[in-house]
Amino acid sequence: LLIHETAAPSTLLVSFVVSYAIWPNIIKQGGDTTEISSFRTLLWHNANVVMALIEVALLGGVPVKLGHFAVSPMYGIAYIFVAWSLRHYWVPASGPQFIYFFFDTTLGKKSTYVILVLLAVMMTFFGIFAAAELLLKAAGGGLVTHLAFVIIVSAGVCKFKD
Repeated sequence: LLIHETAAPSTLLVSFVVSYAIWPNIIKQGGDTTEISSFRTLLWHNANVVMALIEVALLGGVPVKLGHFAVSPMYGIAYIFVAWSLRHYWVPASGPQFIYFFFDTTLGKKSTYVILVLLAVMMTFFGIFAAAELLLKAAGGGLVTHLAFVIIVSAGVCKFKD
C-alpha cells in the first residue's frame, strides 16, 4: 500500500513536471523537442499516469489513505537528496551538473521556491488519489464516470506535442 501511495502521486508529478517545466523550458531556450516528443519518451512519462489512474478508477480501486500523506513527500525529498549527491558524478570535469535545471542549488532562493512548489503539487496529487474513491462515488460511479476521471486527470498532466 505504501508503495502505491508513493508511486501513484509521483507518476502524476513526473508527467506534470515534464509537461509544465521541462518541455516549456526546452522551447523557451530554442531547443529541439524531437526527443522529448518521441513515442518512447512520451510512453515513459505518460503511460504510468494512465496506468495508475486506471488502477484506482477502473480495476482495483487501491486506496490512498489520507493518514499516509507524509510518504510521498519523504520519497520526493529522498529523490532530491540523491539528485544533489550525484551533481559531481555526471560530468566531473565541468563542475556540478544537476539532473533538472530547477534542482540547481546555484539558483539561490529560486531552487528553494521550486522545491516548495513541487511539494505542493505532490501533495495535491496525493489528495486527488486519496479523494478519488469519494469523488467517483459522489459523481455517481459507473464506467463512464470512472473513464471520465481517468481522461480528465490524465489530460491535466500529460503532454503529447508542442
